[in-house]
Amino acid sequence: MRWRLETSLPIVGLALALGLAITAGLVSFALKGLMQDEEAVFGGEVGAIKDSLVQRLTSAGEILHGMRLLFEASSAVDPDEFQVVASDALVTNPFIKEVMYLPLIADNERGYFESTKRSEGYPSFSINAERNGNPLPAERRPHYYPIVYL
Repeated sequence: MRWRLETSLPIVGLALALGLAITAGLVSFALKGLMQDEEAVFGGEVGAIKDSLVQRLTSAGEILHGMRLLFEASSAVDPDEFQVVASDALVTNPFIKEVMYLPLIADNERGYFESTKRSEGYPSFSINAERNGNPLPAERRPHYYPIVYL
């Protein structure tokens, strides 16, 4: 008995289609499992990053609150007092790179502020702006934020 090509073709095609469908189903099932595993790992990593950011922001908020209390409790914070608090903030929070004190100075207070700083031992103190890498007296404007302590 001879096999006829016409009758075996539909059977081979059916077997091939069935094999492809089973393979596609297994690949889909495997990919779904891998995606769920990756999502679980990613979700855990995102949660850890979020927790770290929240902890750092909380620490930064506590440092700012402490600095504010220092300035509110004293009529004049001297460089040594600021250095103690700022050094502690930098040591205990390595993500903080610099701590500065920049008071808000209105334009009508600028002259008094500069003369007060000069009388405190900074004879050449002035509110400056940097232009082309050179410090020059800042142009007149409504408000200034000079770096007093760094």
